[in-house]
Amino acid sequence: MLKRVGGFVPRTMGGPQALEEIGDRIGEVAAVNNMTAERLTRLLESDPTVQLMPSGHIVFKDPPPR
Repeated sequence: MLKRVGGFVPRTMGGPQALEEIGDRIGEVAAVNNMTAERLTRLLESDPTVQLMPSGHIVFKDPPPR
């Protein structure tokens, strides 16, 4: 069951935009996902399929088929 938290991002987003939006709350978002802030930062910077939901939970969004 997902832990109820929220307000980290206004909508599902990833990459630098998500990092900018969460700002100094990176540690809180990382904790929601049972990882370090460094690991979360690396994921968001390097994997375009990684998205953050408003709850702070990570989801992986596959690119649309070609």
